[in-house]
Parts: sequence; structure tokens; C-alpha cells
Amino acid sequence: CYHMDEMAMLSDLLLPEHASLETHTCHLFPGNEGSATNIDPGFAASNRGVVVRKGMKPLYNTLDGNDQLIEIFDRMGLIDLWNETANQNGCIGYAALTGFGQVPPAAVQFEDPAFKLQPGTKYTAEEMFDRCLKSAFGADKGLDHLDKVKMMPYNGFTGANVYPSHRNQKIRFTVYLEAQKRSGDFLIPKLREVQASGFDLEGAIKYSIDELRRRYTAVPYWPEHRQIDSAPSDFELYAFNYRQPFYMFRLANMDQDPIRRDYSKRYMPDDNSVLVNTATAQERGIGEGDMIVVESPFGTTKGKAHLTETVRPDSVGIGGARGRKTSWMGKELLEDTCMNDIMSGDFGYIDPIHGGVIDTVRVKIYKA
Repeated sequence: CYHMDEMAMLSDLLLPEHASLETHTCHLFPGNEGSATNIDPGFAASNRGVVVRKGMKPLYNTLDGNDQLIEIFDRMGLIDLWNETANQNGCIGYAALTGFGQVPPAAVQFEDPAFKLQPGTKYTAEEMFDRCLKSAFGADKGLDHLDKVKMMPYNGFTGANVYPSHRNQKIRFTVYLEAQKRSGDFLIPKLREVQASGFDLEGAIKYSIDELRRRYTAVPYWPEHRQIDSAPSDFELYAFNYRQPFYMFRLANMDQDPIRRDYSKRYMPDDNSVLVNTATAQERGIGEGDMIVVESPFGTTKGKAHLTETVRPDSVGIGGARGRKTSWMGKELLEDTCMNDIMSGDFGYIDPIHGGVIDTVRVKIYKA
């Protein structure tokens, strides 16, 4: 709620949440995220633990997102369910993964029952974190203690539980995706119930439940159902996105920075441009700097043609994370060359399980 971005403008209801630096919280750092490139054999064991995040006091009358959820559950009369769920699964880390084959558990557990959340009591998020820490680490090791020490090690990964592990150990990779299959066994019957109830779920998601069932497999396979393979023949080129130094991601809303924008316009030839192979451009009568349209089955975007040999003749490139779609961010952003304008959000371009995007799309190009 600090700025009216696209998500805020599309929302029916806004709950004013703390900014990330205004919330006092803690997180279970997995520990094994850096083990693939770290030569210290004890890295995963010694660097898995609870870390604290405490910043400035809130500027306005906002709430921590967890406290908003707690308030909603309380008003629904479900605070006992909230407390019991936290007691069973832990409340620091990825509690939703508890029981899905995580070794050690994906969340800090309530190990001392004296600190478990009591029925009929509405705790704040900070109080929940404090009790969970004391339950796992000791009565004098609550949130205040964590504020001082910054990190407390917790059930570090060792030996074969580190994937991939240290170079002097045998490297093991997960091949049989047990947790993914278990998730499908739980989810798919519920989706079939919805479809059988009269609501056309398959029509709403434009995807077959049988294909979803197949995706939730324990053994990897090549999915044939990809829209990119069945695009109309007149979309003969492939558009891809690449990272530019000034617009790698949307960190700090890079595309809104006037200094970056001014420098890019002056000195970056691929600024708000479309990279086109020289031969491909000549076939279509397109010259350097011509305004062209990139059209996919889902939308269009415009940009200056930048002729280059760095892309294949069958492809065009659109650089950077650009193109915010709300004038609150600066009206010039609305005209940026934007890869998202030609992408699809349907299953087949987005993986139905983890949401991974196929960031290549079939297109055709022509002069604007």
C-alpha cells in the first residue's frame, strides 16, 4: 500500500501490510542453498538456522501480514484451528512442507509442550515466534535473544541429506520425487470433486485434470502438452527475453529510475529495442531503428529494431524487465518494449505445478 502498483490497482480489497523492513520476524534459513558451490564440508550443517529480521518501526497504521491472517481467523471463530495447526507443524520456516519427506523438518517445531499455543488465545505473530523459539531452543532463547545473536543453528543437514553434497562425498540427486507424488495424491481427488460438483474447473483453467494428474508424478518425463509447439504457422519466429545490466530484474523498480532510463536511452543500443537478425530483417524490409511490432497469439509490443548477428535468424530478443502497466509508476513506462505483453498465463506456457514460465513464445514481426 506504499504505492499503487498493478496488483493494488486490480484488487477489490487492500489490507495495509507492513513493508519488509517494518516487520519483526524470523526465518529458517535452509542451509543447503549454498552447499553446491561451497567447499566447506560443514557448511550446510553449520549454516542452517533461524535468522532474525528486525528493521524500523512502522510509519503508518499497518499490520504484519501474519497478524492480518490471525485477525481474520479469529473473526471467523477459527483461532483454535490456527493454533493447533501451528502446534503440529511449527511456525518458523516452511511449515506447509512438514510431513512431506523433509529431513530434517522444514519448520522449527514446538518441541517443549509447555510453550505450545493454548486454545482460546489469540497470539500475535511475534508471540508465536517467541514461543516456538523457546520451545525449540530453551526458555531463555526467545525472540529477544535471537535479536542479539542474529542466528541460532537448527538441525543442520549432514552427509547424504545434502543435495548435492561436498565434492569428497558421493553426490546424490533426488530422482524419485516422492513429495510431488504425495501432493498429487492429496490434491487431484479434490479437484475431481470440484469438477463433478457442476463447476467446470477444467474450462476455467483451460487444462485437463488427467494431465494434471500425470504431472504430479514421482518420475520425471518430457511433457508433450506445450502450447509453444502448437502455435499457428504464421508465427514463425521465437521471441526470448534476456537480462540487461540496468534492468536485470525489478529489484528496487529499476525501470522507474530516471537516471537508468536516461543513460540507457543515450548509450545502450538495445534500449527499448527488439534484437533482429540482419538476414531476417532484410527479408522483411526492416532497417536499423525502424519501429516494429512483435505480435504473438496473445498480444503485441513495439520497439526499435536493432539489427545484430547475436541472435539466430529464427529468433528475436527483447531485453530487460521493463514495462510497468500503471501510470502511477510514470507514464513513460507504459510505452516500454515489454516481453510480458506477448506472453501467456495459461497452463502450457506456465507449468501447472510450480508456475515456471516458458519464457519463449512464437511471434511474427512487421513494421509499425
